Amino acid sequence: AYEAYLLGRHYLRRLLEPEIKRDIEYFEQALAIDSTYAHAYAGIADAYVVLGDMLLPEDTLPKARAAAEKALAIDEGLAEAHISLALIKIYYDWDWPGAEREFKRALDIYPNSADTRAWYAYFLLCMGRHDDAIAQNNRAWELDSRSMFVNFLKSWILSDVGHYDKAIQAAGNLIDLYPENPWGHWILAYTYADQGLYEEAIIPFRTSMDLLGDDICEEIGILGYLYGRLGRKAEALKQLGQLDELSAKGKYVTPLARSWIYIGLEDMDMAFVWLEKGYEGHAAFMVQLNLNFFYDSIRSDPRFKALLKKMGLPEN
Repeated sequence: AYEAYLLGRHYLRRLLEPEIKRDIEYFEQALAIDSTYAHAYAGIADAYVVLGDMLLPEDTLPKARAAAEKALAIDEGLAEAHISLALIKIYYDWDWPGAEREFKRALDIYPNSADTRAWYAYFLLCMGRHDDAIAQNNRAWELDSRSMFVNFLKSWILSDVGHYDKAIQAAGNLIDLYPENPWGHWILAYTYADQGLYEEAIIPFRTSMDLLGDDICEEIGILGYLYGRLGRKAEALKQLGQLDELSAKGKYVTPLARSWIYIGLEDMDMAFVWLEKGYEGHAAFMVQLNLNFFYDSIRSDPRFKALLKKMGLPEN
């Protein structure tokens, strides 16, 4: 059971849809051997939370909650289960105080978990507490300097607080560590685009899309945004068409991907139509409204401020 659990955790950290689905199979194998194995339930919860980025959230996050609650019913002192519950409170409940309580409970139980500190750093970033986010991620990096997720988040935090040179260096380090993983190229492109270097961002975004395979809905949206900002309207509209094709095939397409393209095209009314759909459907990326550069041109719009207020997010 323990070996099956470790295999699940190993692949989960890669953040790729096919491997996350495989993780669930490993965790279920562990439970088939030991039905009271709380760690395996926590693993299932984490897997479904991450899949909330890739599949319909109303299908994945209730499964995550059920698994996390089962884990805690078996072992209330399991740090991993408290992390799972914290992530559910972030992505689905938008319960920010509740999420922080769960993170602190997890850290009280096991303060030397790199994953816990990395996820907590992500939460703090979303809350606009940038110095605290940097401190938590630095501690996570000290605990596990080769972690893909920790290094990815390090670059992301540095980009969002405006330390672009350091962010690019961190992204380069991640690519060196994991050249076949898409996230180093993704965060490098994100950092370029965050600076307004849209042309420079296109190549690494396309590289990340090639490595992601079929799981590219958000990337299509970002690429469409970039084309729109560059005045390449036809190419931006083509990305909307690709999202329509994926949706027609039954693939979950986050409403936010379309909103980003419309923002790039400066069609703000349509952008807010899709942002509202994201709010109604609890799209995972909604928690990053006060972070992502996609929204810089609409931050002063009363409709955007109203969305932040409904979600209880701070204005950065």
